[in-house]
Amino acid sequence: MSTAMRDRGQPMRITPEEALKGLGELIDKDRFSVCPVEYRRRPAIRVTSLNSCSMTDAIVAEPRGELVVFRWSWGDPIAMSSDLHRAADIVMRVLDIAESPIAPR
Repeated sequence: MSTAMRDRGQPMRITPEEALKGLGELIDKDRFSVCPVEYRRRPAIRVTSLNSCSMTDAIVAEPRGELVVFRWSWGDPIAMSSDLHRAADIVMRVLDIAESPIAPR
């Protein structure tokens, strides 16, 4: 998405909604549910582990120049829209009960 070009070779501006849609499409639907939401008046997607509903969070998208930054609901950055695969991998790793670095053992 962020590699799309205008007629003059300039990068196209991506909206937070478009970035979230792209991110949501990369989340593994066999392991997570994804639904669009609004979080504190900002566009977001809610990602929930199908293995543990307590492993859920709203992923917020905020414009930053021509791109979008993805953030956890508490504000820490995840990745930029220029690297959707990295963002999806991070979200799935953190919210997967078996892999999460924040899940209790």
